[in-house]
Amino acid sequence: MKQFITLLKKDIIELYRTRKILILGIVFLFFTILSPISAYLLPDILEMVGQYDDSIVIIVPEPTYIDSYMQFISNFSQITIFVMIIVFAPLIVEEKRKGTFHTLLNNGVSKSNFVLAKVTSQVKVLTLLYLISVGIFLIYTKILFGQALISNWLWFFVAIYLYYVFLISLINLISVITKNNIMSIGISLLAFFGIMLFNFIPIVGKYLPNYLITIASRIIVDNDYLQYLNINFMVTIILTLITLLLSVKLCSYEN
Repeated sequence: MKQFITLLKKDIIELYRTRKILILGIVFLFFTILSPISAYLLPDILEMVGQYDDSIVIIVPEPTYIDSYMQFISNFSQITIFVMIIVFAPLIVEEKRKGTFHTLLNNGVSKSNFVLAKVTSQVKVLTLLYLISVGIFLIYTKILFGQALISNWLWFFVAIYLYYVFLISLINLISVITKNNIMSIGISLLAFFGIMLFNFIPIVGKYLPNYLITIASRIIVDNDYLQYLNINFMVTIILTLITLLLSVKLCSYEN
């Protein structure tokens, strides 16, 4: 345990020194603030578009805090994930490329502690940034719309968070088996898009982690989708653990 904690501290310090936390934090903060503001200003933006072309008639209902949630999940299911992949995907493969991985092993560091410390440090950073983002989002939504909490707000945010944790475990698995930064980022992006394609196969897709985003978007206005949460939570947690075990196992075969 002492070895794991030492590695964890090292990885968090490296994320700070290389400004990866700063980069991810800026992106999270930007799209967190943008979500309620863009929802609030959308009618005015569309009205301005209509002023330049009389042939365009746009009728937009008065925005509500529901629209703010819709913007949040739109941003946090796409753009912020891309940035997270770019930031986190190269971390393990970079350690291998520089020789740090082998140096640590030669000094008695276990391969399981090496991998798990990397993943845990990223999850800790994600958790901190996500909690800050959720807090800021709720404050801005309250200020702009006078109301901030939907009935299923907790499950909404938990579903998105759990999906992020799964993706972190997946991109670290890819980082373990790839040989350079470009490969780790590229294959991670392909894997992300590949998972999304299962949405077009409902009989399978509705049980996979990506469906958590669909559930979160639906429970904003439809409580019926809460029935899918238990099975998706369970499947996502199981797949996260499997990817972690595979990462440790495959890492153990590194030369």
